[in-house]
Amino acid sequence: MAGWTQALGNPEGILTVYGGDVPELVAVSVHELTIERDGPSLTVTFDLPSYPADPPAKWVRGRFNVVQVRLRLFGLTDLEVSGFSTDPVVDIGLTAGDPVHLAIRSTELTVTASAAFADLAGFSAYQRSDTR
Repeated sequence: MAGWTQALGNPEGILTVYGGDVPELVAVSVHELTIERDGPSLTVTFDLPSYPADPPAKWVRGRFNVVQVRLRLFGLTDLEVSGFSTDPVVDIGLTAGDPVHLAIRSTELTVTASAAFADLAGFSAYQRSDTR
């Protein structure tokens, strides 16, 4: 089990899809950061760096090749954001504790946050023609 999934309140879905072999969050492509006052919360949407060996049949039929995750921190107590770009590729660290700590780092983007807990707001797959 990848270390970051141990900080999640609901890791079961992603663990099932990856057969327990969830990739580490190294060189992931960030699509979106969303800050909401309800909670307050921070949601980070990004692509995982590898595709599952045995994906769901629906994903196979759709010829999907990328898994996109929406990681949510709820009960946000601290947030710092610096930089961004049109295609930030980052390393993400998520550490369990009270509070949960998030660290996103690259030359283009830095995010640090603390929150009461973290969960997966969702994940899905899509077909990207320019797979990296």
